[in-house]
This record gives sequence, C-alpha cells and structure tokens, in this order.
Amino acid sequence: MYRLLFLITIITCSCFVSEGQQSSFIAAKMQNDTIVVDTLEPVYVVRNKGIFERYRQWRYNRNVRNFIKVYPYAKRAGVILSDINKEYLAIKTEKERKKFIKVAEKKLFAEFEQDLKNMTISQGRMLIKLVDRETGNTTYEIVKEFKGGFSAFFWQSLAVLFGSSLKYEYDKDGKDANIERLVDLYEKGLLHDTKKRLSNKQ
Repeated sequence: MYRLLFLITIITCSCFVSEGQQSSFIAAKMQNDTIVVDTLEPVYVVRNKGIFERYRQWRYNRNVRNFIKVYPYAKRAGVILSDINKEYLAIKTEKERKKFIKVAEKKLFAEFEQDLKNMTISQGRMLIKLVDRETGNTTYEIVKEFKGGFSAFFWQSLAVLFGSSLKYEYDKDGKDANIERLVDLYEKGLLHDTKKRLSNKQ
C-alpha cells in the first residue's frame, strides 16, 4: 500500500516539471511513512499592464471626442454672452430687459436645443467647465444674472441629479489641466488628425 502511494506521489510531482527542466526529489522517511521532498521552480505573478494602458487610452480618446464636440459651443457661448450683455446693459427699463431676455432665450433654444439634447452627461459636464473658461462666469452665475435666483436654483438642482454642478469653476492648472492641454492642441490645429482617426474607429 505504501509503495503504491509513493509511486502515485512521484508521478503527480513529475507532472509539474516543465519539459527540458530537471527536477530532483528526495524520499525522506518519517516514522512509518515515506515523504517526497522536492524543490519547485518559482512562480512569478506579473500585473497585466496592457489592460490599464488600454483603459487609459480609451479614456483619453473619449475625452478628445467629447472636447472636439463641445468646445465650439463653449466658444460660441462666450461670443453670444458678450453680445447679449452689451445689449442688456444698454436697455434702461426692467420691463424691456425682461422682454429682451425672452427673445434672446428663444433664439438660443432654436439654435442649440437639439444639439444640447444629443449630448451625453460627460459632454455636458465638460461643456459647463468650458463655458466658465470662455466667459469667466460659471453657468450658475449666468443663469442667475439673466433669469433670476429661482431659475438658477432650479437648473443647479437638476445638474446635481446628473452628477454635475452649474457652479463648477474651471481650474486650468489643477483638475482641468488635461482639458487645458486639449484646448492648446485644438487652437494649434493639432487635434484635427486625431478627430479623423477617432471618427474612423466609430
């Protein structure tokens, strides 16, 4: 019986030895049992960096796509806000100002509503950041200025439900440094080839 167990143990241990490698084992007797003592080759566990690299590349590509889509809207918002603000300040009476804002609001909705509805949540968040960058005012401040505190509170509450905030302030040297780099590349015309490459992947 012991001889049979000894033979099975030797055969089992030999299965773990790679081809071309030598394995030496020693039979040691402990009381009435025979125990096989063998030295196995070390096993190395290596983290698969490929997965992390692919994920990092996927995030970067997504940020580039989002940026290319929303940045023109942010720049347009800066121009529009500047024009509206000049006309708004030139109006003397509060009644005429309210009328002017309603007309301007209708024009803006007609021009941008459908495009904004088609944006993803991550694109909306980036747009909020870039609007602050281009105008020097948070989206909350803009809404409050032209629509009043209640409207600003309502839209801020809605933004929070989607994990965002109209009060977000652009931080080009900190949290938004990656977006600022994209702005620089875009303005230098270096994102156009990237846009074509990403479009071909879709």
